[in-house]
Amino acid sequence: MNMKLMFDLATNVAEMRREKNYHDCTYRIGGKNHKLNFAMQQRLLTKQVQAFMHSPVSGTEKRSIQAFAGSSDLPKLTTDAFTVNQFTKDWDLGWQRAFRGMQLGENQLSWEIATVETGITFKLIPEGKKVEYGDIAGEKVTAEIQKYGAGLGVTWEIIRGRKLSRFVQIMEDARAALYDIWANVH
Repeated sequence: MNMKLMFDLATNVAEMRREKNYHDCTYRIGGKNHKLNFAMQQRLLTKQVQAFMHSPVSGTEKRSIQAFAGSSDLPKLTTDAFTVNQFTKDWDLGWQRAFRGMQLGENQLSWEIATVETGITFKLIPEGKKVEYGDIAGEKVTAEIQKYGAGLGVTWEIIRGRKLSRFVQIMEDARAALYDIWANVH
C-alpha cells in the first residue's frame, strides 16, 4: 500500500475543493507517471482508501518492534517526523472465506436468503417395491442493508501541514475500528 500516494491524493483533492481550482495532476503509480483530472483523482483516492481498509494487517510482512519505558526517557520532540510503534491488534479474517458475498444492484437495499431441503434419502428398495419420495421444505429470510459510518478526523492542519505520519495513524485507527465492527457484527 502506497500511503504517500493516498496522502498526496487526499491533500490535492482537499486543496482543489477549497480553492475551487480543479486541474490535472501527475502521479507516479506502478513506476509510471499518470496524468489524472479531478474526477479521476477522487475515484483513485476512494479506491486507495478502500484497498487500505480491506488489506489485512497480519500476514507474512515483517514488522519491527520497539519499546521504551516512559516519557522521561524520550527527548523533547519538536517535529512530527518521528516514528513510534504502538500496539496493533492482529485480526483473523479467515472467517470471511466461509461466507459468500452478495453483489447488490445500485438501488437494491435487501436480498433474500432461501434454504431448501429436498428430502432426498437413499433407501434399500426390495424387489418389486416402490421408491419413496421425500418432502421438499425450506425457509426464506430477507436480509436488509445496514449502514455504518465514521468521521476520520483528518484536519486542515494535517493536510496543509503535510503531516503524513498523522494521516497514516488516522487511517490505521480507522481500519482497526472497521475490523472491530466486522468482528462484533459477525
